[in-house]
Amino acid sequence: LILGDSCTVIIPATMDGWTVTTDDATIGKNVKIIGEGTVGTAGTKGADGANVTGNCSPGPGGIAGNLGANGGNAKNVDLTLKIRSLGTMIINVTGGAGGNGGIGGKGGNGGAAVCSGTSGNLSGTLYGCEAGAGGKGGNGGIGGNGGAGGNVTVKCSKVGGSSFNIANITVLNGGGAAGTGGVGGARGNGGQGKTCTLTGNKVPGAPGQNGVNGANGTAGAAGTKSVVAL
Repeated sequence: LILGDSCTVIIPATMDGWTVTTDDATIGKNVKIIGEGTVGTAGTKGADGANVTGNCSPGPGGIAGNLGANGGNAKNVDLTLKIRSLGTMIINVTGGAGGNGGIGGKGGNGGAAVCSGTSGNLSGTLYGCEAGAGGKGGNGGIGGNGGAGGNVTVKCSKVGGSSFNIANITVLNGGGAAGTGGVGGARGNGGQGKTCTLTGNKVPGAPGQNGVNGANGTAGAAGTKSVVAL
């Protein structure tokens, strides 16, 4: 096995990992073996509630943001090497970060107040209605979980009278970061009040409530690692 200076080995997504056993390995400087987990996609924003116009109805609530996708698990690496020479090598099998949760949609504005009109069997009777309340903002989406770090085992021995420093092999296999929960949607505004001469003034509608922020995901577990000179 010969990996020259600045050589990079990328473990493809279709493979679970990379296992190598060799009787004669020459590894240069700044060699990298990469098998990180995929990063989870962010959740999309929730739809806004529609604004109501002129009929005293409350504004519809915003839709919750979508969940962030989970990060992918990293690849496993298992190397059994008889080393002729060793420069420096980094094995990076960090778990993929979880995607952030989507933002909640804004609540719709309430409808404006009405002074008078007719209603069912009270036809011809003056009446009115207060302005509608604003809609609640949608909740933020939950963040995705981080992927697990890969498991790494490296066993090194000498070829003939060669020498090497096992400390020149660095392993990065922490779990992926948790996705952040989405921000809750903004509240809708209450409808406008109205000055009425016959039925009494109508007060403005109350504003809605802001949406609740989504919970963060969970960080991925770190992989195991063992790098030994035999």
